[in-house]
Amino acid sequence: MFVSDYDAFAKIPILDQGRIKPLDTFARSYLERFLGKDSLHEMEAIEWLAEVLFQPEQSYQRLIFNIPNPAVVTALQLERRQKHHYSFQELSTAAMRNFNTLHPLFMKPHEELSLPQQQLLNLYSKMRIFADLSRSFDREQNSQTLRIIPGQWGGSSELWFSPAGIGVQGQGSPRSAVFLKMWEELAEAYRLADNTKWNDAAGKIRAFSLQMAGKAVSGGRLSLEVSFNRWKLFSKSLMCYLLAFLIVMAGFMVWPRKMRQSAFGLLGWDFFFMSQGLVSGW
Repeated sequence: MFVSDYDAFAKIPILDQGRIKPLDTFARSYLERFLGKDSLHEMEAIEWLAEVLFQPEQSYQRLIFNIPNPAVVTALQLERRQKHHYSFQELSTAAMRNFNTLHPLFMKPHEELSLPQQQLLNLYSKMRIFADLSRSFDREQNSQTLRIIPGQWGGSSELWFSPAGIGVQGQGSPRSAVFLKMWEELAEAYRLADNTKWNDAAGKIRAFSLQMAGKAVSGGRLSLEVSFNRWKLFSKSLMCYLLAFLIVMAGFMVWPRKMRQSAFGLLGWDFFFMSQGLVSGW
């Protein structure tokens, strides 16, 4: 069983790659890094992220790693699949089984590696990132990927910390302790599939995070970005560009005036989609 409403959870802020963004954007970008697309057939990216954080053992069975090169599949002694998708559990087992083959690759200069070897190392890097993310709330691990805690000691607004990293780096505070307790309540609600407690905890986490971050984060902008993620503005913008181009080409052959008018109309919509996406931070 799973919780069914991820709206509040999706809007919780996180610092990632130098930008404060909603968890929804974070989830989409990481899933796309592993799989090549920002959703699974059976769940959205934000649902996948919740599973990774709160039920990691289950997430290890998801087929989220895309390996299109059969040479890489062969090197790992995996079965070939039509969709090229494999789980973290399968890849971890394969990596351990082929350790003696893989280990020397880390010692070789990058320019001496073949393309399959480079892809093997890139895959291993993705596995490490996924493993780090799945251990975000494990106090015994020094996971740094999930930077969800704004700095509280007057430092730069760009200094956010992971649940494990905040203690290691000596940046804990009474407020961050309260904040982490909220995350524990959220995790418990997820595992119990208690939608009421889940939504209540996610809403409190978002509000408390915005309070700690102060002027560095706009709650309205985070909500706007989540909405635009769901509308997939970049895809709509690209479609408008392509349609406008095809209409202009057709205009050289028939009804040039009407075709030009239609093309300009589509470019207008493209400008709208692009500008709104830029405002939201895309």
